[in-house]
Amino acid sequence: MVQPLTVYLLARYALGLQSGELLAVTVVAALPTAQNVFTFAIRYHQAEVLARDAIFVTTLGSVPGLLLIAGVLG
Repeated sequence: MVQPLTVYLLARYALGLQSGELLAVTVVAALPTAQNVFTFAIRYHQAEVLARDAIFVTTLGSVPGLLLIAGVLG
């Protein structure tokens, strides 16, 4: 929750974003980054199953945070 909160504060107070724009940047900041790991795993043929499972787990784990952000800012 540190990254989305940091992005929210920067977007709100440093950039002056409002409503839909603020929601969009905060949601993107809350998404899991495991897809990048999967890209490298596929490219170099290393730990592909582990990377796939990391995407699955982190995506499921991000859902409560995304719902919270949408509820508060949406």
